Amino acid sequence: MDRVTRARSSPSLRKGTIAGVAVLLAYTLFGFLVLPGILRNTLSKTLTESLHRKATIREVRINPFDLSVTVRDLSIAERDGTGTWVSAGEIHTDLQLASIYRGGPVLREVRFTRPYVNIIRRPDGSYNFNDLIEEFSKKPKEESKPFRFSFNNIRIVDGSVDFDDGPKKTRHEVREIRIAIPFLSNMPHYVELFTQPSFSALVNGKTVSFHGKTRPLHDTRETVLNLNVANLDITQYLEYLPVRRKYEVPSAFLDLKVVVTYIAYRDKPPALRVEGEASLREVRILGSDKTPMVWIPLVHVALNPSDVVARDFHLADITVKDPEIDAALDRNGTLNLMVLIPQKEKENTSTGSVGGTPSVSTGKEPGGAISVESIRLSGGKVRFSDASRGTPFRTALGIIRIEADRLTTEEGKKADARVSFSTESAESFDLKGTLSLSPVASEGSVAIDNLVLKKYSPYYAEAVRFDVTGGIFGARTGYRFESAEGKTEFRLAGLASRIAGLRLRQREEKEDFLSVPEFAITGADIDIDRKQVVVGEIATTKGSLALRRSAGGELNVARLLPDATPTPTPFGLLRKGEVGRGEPEKVWVATLKKVAVDRYSVRFGDQSTDPPVELHFDRIRLRAENVATEKNRKGKFTFSAGYDKEGSLSLAGSLTLDPFSMGGKLAAKTVPIGRMQPYYTERVKILLTGGSVSAEGDVTVDAPKGAPPRATFRGEVSVNDFSSLDKARKEDFLKFGTLHFGGVEFGYNPTRVAIREISLADFYSRIIVNPDGTLNVQGIVAREGAAQDNAAAPPASPPAPPAATARGDNATGTPVPVRIDALTLQGGTIQFSDQYIRPNYSAKLVEIGGRVTGLSSEEAILADVDLKGKLGVGAPVEIQGKINPLAENLFLDIRTEFRDIDLSALSPYSGRYAGYRIQKGKLSLSLKYHIERKKLDAENKVFMDQFTFGEAVDSPDATKLPVRLAVALLKDRKGEIHLDLPVTGQIDDPKFSVWGIVWKIIGNLLVKAATSPFALLGAIFGGGGEELSYLEFEPGSSAVPAAGEGKLENIVKVLRDRPALTLEIEGHVDMEADREGLRQHVFRRKVAARKVEELARAGVPAPPLDNVRIEAAEYPKYLARAYKEEKFPKPRNFLGMAKDLPVPEMEKLMLTNIRVTDDDLRQLAMERASQVRGRIAAPGKVEPERVFLVEPKDLPPARKEKLRDSRVDFRVQ
Repeated sequence: MDRVTRARSSPSLRKGTIAGVAVLLAYTLFGFLVLPGILRNTLSKTLTESLHRKATIREVRINPFDLSVTVRDLSIAERDGTGTWVSAGEIHTDLQLASIYRGGPVLREVRFTRPYVNIIRRPDGSYNFNDLIEEFSKKPKEESKPFRFSFNNIRIVDGSVDFDDGPKKTRHEVREIRIAIPFLSNMPHYVELFTQPSFSALVNGKTVSFHGKTRPLHDTRETVLNLNVANLDITQYLEYLPVRRKYEVPSAFLDLKVVVTYIAYRDKPPALRVEGEASLREVRILGSDKTPMVWIPLVHVALNPSDVVARDFHLADITVKDPEIDAALDRNGTLNLMVLIPQKEKENTSTGSVGGTPSVSTGKEPGGAISVESIRLSGGKVRFSDASRGTPFRTALGIIRIEADRLTTEEGKKADARVSFSTESAESFDLKGTLSLSPVASEGSVAIDNLVLKKYSPYYAEAVRFDVTGGIFGARTGYRFESAEGKTEFRLAGLASRIAGLRLRQREEKEDFLSVPEFAITGADIDIDRKQVVVGEIATTKGSLALRRSAGGELNVARLLPDATPTPTPFGLLRKGEVGRGEPEKVWVATLKKVAVDRYSVRFGDQSTDPPVELHFDRIRLRAENVATEKNRKGKFTFSAGYDKEGSLSLAGSLTLDPFSMGGKLAAKTVPIGRMQPYYTERVKILLTGGSVSAEGDVTVDAPKGAPPRATFRGEVSVNDFSSLDKARKEDFLKFGTLHFGGVEFGYNPTRVAIREISLADFYSRIIVNPDGTLNVQGIVAREGAAQDNAAAPPASPPAPPAATARGDNATGTPVPVRIDALTLQGGTIQFSDQYIRPNYSAKLVEIGGRVTGLSSEEAILADVDLKGKLGVGAPVEIQGKINPLAENLFLDIRTEFRDIDLSALSPYSGRYAGYRIQKGKLSLSLKYHIERKKLDAENKVFMDQFTFGEAVDSPDATKLPVRLAVALLKDRKGEIHLDLPVTGQIDDPKFSVWGIVWKIIGNLLVKAATSPFALLGAIFGGGGEELSYLEFEPGSSAVPAAGEGKLENIVKVLRDRPALTLEIEGHVDMEADREGLRQHVFRRKVAARKVEELARAGVPAPPLDNVRIEAAEYPKYLARAYKEEKFPKPRNFLGMAKDLPVPEMEKLMLTNIRVTDDDLRQLAMERASQVRGRIAAPGKVEPERVFLVEPKDLPPARKEKLRDSRVDFRVQ
């Protein structure tokens, strides 16, 4: 007690106590009363200056004893002074004394009550605090030791955040923010401890909370966060995605319950692990026009522990229930769902970013793996519409089901997958298989059933010109797909497809042109990588095809596709082999193991003809095996068809596609040819009434690459029971029983023809001269362009392309080798009728038969010809010789004989053209024709026996020429006419015509008969010719000159050989020369008379005066006597006596006084004619009654060059 009393009474103790109390009091007063004001002012000023915003604090309370500081009603205004930027109702901190020895502040508690932050994002993308970030980021960082701290019991109570987003035109409110962090310290002791933070708030009215544990200042920063989000309306946050959106999301909710763990390692990348589950609910996406696009009631994802940094994700389950998608293509072909693909915003990152320049990640990020234990999508629906087609398309997929188990990106791991759906048309799709993501690969099976082909017409309608009016498609196949190391492998195995009820119809038509009830492919394998297609079997039955040719000549199947407009192929789409000098691309190889076509039919109607053509092929059957595009791969095939009920066609053999080669046996039996009549009815004026073609043989067709195609046929061909009518007259034109080609060998490239035998049996042909003078055979083939009214004009042909490099042998003009061993005719009849002649004429060539053997195109080989027949009943016809009509240079040496043709039957012709009927006569012809080196030497020998004209016929067409005279001139004493009409010429001369020359010769005969009958006779008998038509006399003489004796003998010969001829003799004189001649003749007779008198007196017989010969020595004597006897006045002497004159003067005076009158001349003319007649009609020569004297109308005759007027003219009648 004393010590206590002493202590109290001790001054030093008392002073110390008082000082301590004073200090405590001062500390208390300063801490409670002074320091809060100083701190309030200092904080307000410092905050205002550093933040450039006015800061106010209503109250600061300090408890110096528990070292706590409380700031109340802190408010920081916006920089422009409008509104509050940051505020807090209260900020409370409680410092511990441990801070002294801990080396840093240790806060027992940090509490923010009612904190508030107003964040504004301006329209330019900047924030209301961007200036502070820019200012602080410019300050240099000072090197300092790590600042030690320990904050405990950190809490935010009832916090609020307002976020006003100007660019997005939206506002977000976060209320009732509660954050609790037990401690946050970097002091060694606390670094190793976990703190367990928690967070909760109302974000736009939705509760968001999480809690966890963390060591934020530990080297590992290990953090475990439990995040819980319920019913979060994520539509309010879509505006902050860095993408442009052209769609609306009116509904989308997020439920999140995950645990996030973060650990940072020193020697390896950090780990961010996530596990838990998330759900998206009621996701609805609309287009910009409010049209539905996507509706997903629920997407649930269950996540097993996954490392986000390592990109190693393990999903336990992904479940999608009842999704609905409305997919649509607009008129431009743009898919509405394409707007869902994210597109980055084009914003100014310098003003829009919160921080400075964003960091750019470089280097390769580590790999990872993704695995999903189970994926389930059920109840899906897709409504699809397409307005880009000419005809809009709509369909609806329903009951969509997608399943996958154990899907992973781990290499080599395979998942089981299945996709199936159906449509509103009861179509179905089902895929089952395995799926690998590394490498990308899938293997399994696909089934498509009940695919309605007509439904998808909008997608092929513009590519074709027909409609699919029916057809159900189904297919099943195994498949394998793999893409690795730049190579893609895709194969289909065991493909089986089927089309039922396929019907195709051309637009604007009322009937289907193709109907296929059943078409199936089975056992097909397709390997895209190897470019191989193997089809086990193609089978189809009961199909029908209708081919139609319009009136304009267009075939319906030729316009099934629109006209193609060639477009250049972009360089990027060229095949490898087409770019530069790269390796040629491997070609596809297809193999058909089996083809079976049964009971098909083809109908062909042609409206371009009149009448229309209707052809029907039925019972079509095709079998093929191992047909392939592989080079030199040979397959087999058989084909058969029926034609027009009675006919049939078949072809069976082998087939190679590369290069194309076909060889087989062809058989055609009783194929009618009448139905083809309309195709040539306007070109051939006959009507086929019967006939069929049959053929049997071996056919080959080869088309080697780089060479022209080749073809051969070896076999038999025949045309049977052929009959035809002349359309105009409805009478038989041509008929035959059989035209058979036996042993035919035909080849193309090189072209060659060899036929063992051609036989034509029981044939009949009708040749008619119509009433208008035309031949029925003349118009059988119409001229080009004629009679085209009803026939369809063929389409205009394009200009012929330039000759190809690979051409057939005939393109070079090489002669085609042809050989026909034998041509046989049997039982032929040709009937000729001339209805132009009145009366009509008819003749018939019957029993035509014979052979032509050895026909060949080789010039050295000559064929033997031996043909026979009869004209009418008994006029035989024979044709014999050698020919080579097939050689390049025609050779012909033929003799043709017609014997005993009755000419009376030709009376209609003689009556019309000669003016006389034929009473009787026989005609025989012997024709020899020799052609060699294009030169013709022909002998046309005509023999007519007893040819006699009958009664005259009044015909305006009859010739005015003396035909009777011509016959009389030509007919000999036996009644025979022999004509030899040789013809020579070049057959390659276009103006040369054999029968034209023959008829010209006959015409010349008639003209000569009329104008120069003696020239004609001279041609027949030789010599003389026109010289026989006259006989010249010496002037003044009527004595037949010695030179004329031979001519008169020839005339006698002609008249004796032509008993029907009569001769007229007409004498003529030359008015001058004969007058002088006659004067000389009288003068000579007067002188001669004197000698005759002398001889008479002497008793010597004297010759006729004209034959008296007077010698030169005695001439003056007889002249003087004759002069003396003349009575004209004579010169006299002075005695009056007649003078003796010299001979010349006596001759002159006598001649001058001799008078020759015209009567004297006429008498001379008659005397000349009489002298000639006496010679010709002398006994034993020509009957006098056939020789007539004709008094001349004019004494001088018609002038003829080089002929005297002093002559006798002859005329025959």
